[in-house]
Amino acid sequence: NGSYGRPSGDLLIRAVAERLNAIAGTDVLVGRGDGDEFIIVQPGSASAERAQAFAADAVEAFATPITVGREQVSVSISVGVALCHGGDMARSDLLQRADIALREAKSCGGNCYRLFQPQMLAQLKRRRDLKGMIERAIREDGFELHFQPVHNAQSGNIEGFEALLRLMDGEGGLVPPSQFVHLAEETGLIRQIGAWVIRKACFFAANLPDDLFVAVHEQFMTDTAELADIVLPATMFLEHDDIYRGGGQSHILIGPKVTEPPATVRTNLFVIEEMAKRLGVADRPGFGMSERDHIAAMLTAS
Repeated sequence: NGSYGRPSGDLLIRAVAERLNAIAGTDVLVGRGDGDEFIIVQPGSASAERAQAFAADAVEAFATPITVGREQVSVSISVGVALCHGGDMARSDLLQRADIALREAKSCGGNCYRLFQPQMLAQLKRRRDLKGMIERAIREDGFELHFQPVHNAQSGNIEGFEALLRLMDGEGGLVPPSQFVHLAEETGLIRQIGAWVIRKACFFAANLPDDLFVAVHEQFMTDTAELADIVLPATMFLEHDDIYRGGGQSHILIGPKVTEPPATVRTNLFVIEEMAKRLGVADRPGFGMSERDHIAAMLTAS
């Protein structure tokens, strides 16, 4: 609809239905579900081989573009397959299983099919539990931010700290980012987490010696305007609370991990410059271009 308009979108849906009906034959029911989804029912014996053969044919049927008006539109489909033996399952449960298998197919890149497996339910439950844990941590300050020292490989001196996020699991343990950050990105919760991380990094950096920095991974960074909205209140709070040392130089580096190549880090230095401009602190002691110059000098020396 967005590319060709609603009338063309309706024509495309009809063309998809016609193509599905063409491969379905007389004993298979094809119906439209929500939006661009279709529900296909194969009566008779619940054979995994039969269902998967049809799913494979359906995927293959859309290998060639569909003609919509004067346009050739390429369409790829994802198929979720669920079986019901002898009416031993409620319709809602069967549809839920097919939907879970469909999500699995989409998560694999689409243009494929997946047969529902019992372990998919367990995976879905873990995903929901983890999402609930993340949401609860946002509400109840359930994250921890660890600051890992970054050492100079030659001198062994500490040059700064890398901020490492951990999620408390409610039982005294910690969940590493590899298990929850991707889900936070998918659900949009990463923006709230990122704001919390950057504020904590600002507070930590305010009490560091002048020649040290704090590195925050770019996965927690939103756009520059939002970044300014996060950092400015934090610095104002520090000044008001007499924690911020107005004459010091607290360096916040927001970009790739400090272990990544210097050339990669340089591409993100514009964020520091833009942040200083938007905050209006370029002329304040300890702020402005000194951060960018400090980081640039550090990279040049590396």
